[in-house]
Amino acid sequence: MKFKRGGECGSRVLRAVNTMHKLARKMTKRLALILVIVAFIVFPAINVPIAYADYYQAYTGTGSIWFSIQWSNGPVYYPSWSTPNPNPLYVPGNMGAGLIKVTLRPTYSSTSYSFYHGTMTTIPLYAVDSAGNQTLVANLTFTDCPPVGNNISFGPYYLNQNYRGFKLGSPSAYCPSGYTMGSASLNAYLDFEFYAIVFASTETQFTTLSNNAASAATNAQNAYNAANTAASAAQSAQSAANSANTNAQNAYNAANAAKASADQAAANTTYSGQSAAYWAYLAAQGGTDTAPPTIQKVAGQNGATCTSTGTFYVVVQATDNRAGQLQAHAQVDGGAWTGWYNIPQNAIPVSLSSVGAHTITVEVKDAAGNSSQATMTAFRV
Repeated sequence: MKFKRGGECGSRVLRAVNTMHKLARKMTKRLALILVIVAFIVFPAINVPIAYADYYQAYTGTGSIWFSIQWSNGPVYYPSWSTPNPNPLYVPGNMGAGLIKVTLRPTYSSTSYSFYHGTMTTIPLYAVDSAGNQTLVANLTFTDCPPVGNNISFGPYYLNQNYRGFKLGSPSAYCPSGYTMGSASLNAYLDFEFYAIVFASTETQFTTLSNNAASAATNAQNAYNAANTAASAAQSAQSAANSANTNAQNAYNAANAAKASADQAAANTTYSGQSAAYWAYLAAQGGTDTAPPTIQKVAGQNGATCTSTGTFYVVVQATDNRAGQLQAHAQVDGGAWTGWYNIPQNAIPVSLSSVGAHTITVEVKDAAGNSSQATMTAFRV
C-alpha cells in the first residue's frame, strides 16, 4: 500500500504519514521474523530451524496423470499402455526441496479367468527440473490388476533439489516362472500431493511464486501457525506505527535486533540431514513412526511345506501404519540371517541343510526401522 497526494494543502501531512508507513513496513517484516522464532521455541519437540527470509510460504498442491494398461502373455512382458498427455504434470511454481505422495486410483478394471493375480507391475516415476532433466524418484510397484475402489498409496518420497513436474516411464510386468500372465485391462489416475516451503528474498520474487501457487494451501501445521501469528502481530504493529511516530522508531530498533538473530539462524537450514519442509510434513502427519508392521502371512511359495532339493522359498505378506516399502529376511533353526528382500514382491530363499523338520524365523521391518517376527515349520524330504 502507498499513500498518494490529494492536494497541495495536505502534502506535508501525507509525507509524514508515508514516512511512518515505511518504518511500519520495516518493523512488520522484522516482527514477523521474531514471531517465527518464538513459534519455533513453543514447539521444541519438532525442532525445525528456519532460515531468515523476508517472505516465505508453506503450501501443498495436487495433480493427476491418467493412463491405461493392457496385460497379456507372460511370464515377463512389457504391457501396452497409453496416456493422453505424455508431457510432465507441472506443479504450481518451481518448487524447492519437499515431499510427494502418489495414489493409484482405478477407474476401470477387467481381468480374464486366466489372469494370474500375482502379476507384479512396475511404473517408473521421474521428477523433471526446469531444464527438462529427468531424475528417477521411485519405481511404483503393485500386484494384480486392482479393482475400482481399491486405491494404492506410494511414498512419501523426499526430493532434495528443485523440480518442475513429474513424468511416467514405460511400465513392465512380471509373473513367476511356470505361470501364464493371462490378460487384463486397467484405466487409472495417478494422483499427486506435494508439500514444500518456498522462500523468497524480494517482494517481486514472492509475488511471482504466490501467483504460480494460487491454488496451494499450507499443510505443515507448525509453519501454518507461525505464519498466522506473524500476520496478526504485523497488523497490530502497523496500526500502532500509524497512530504514533515514536512507537515506529522503537519498533524499528527492535526489528534490527531480531534480524541479527535471524541472520545467525540462516547458517543452518537442516536438522539431522533433512530440510525444514521434511520436518514440517512429518509434524503434520503425526510425528515419528514407532509402530511395527503387522505380519499377515508366512508360508512356502505356492503353498509348499517341504522340499527335496534343500532350497525352500518363503513368501511373506505384511501391512504397516505408514506408506512405504516393507522388507523381510529369514533364518533357519536360529542360524545366520539372509539378506533383506522387498516384500511382497520377492520370495525369500533359505537352505534346509538336513532331512527333517526345520524352524524358519522371518523378521519384517518398515521404512522407519520398526520390526516384528513370525515363524513357520518346513520339511526337507
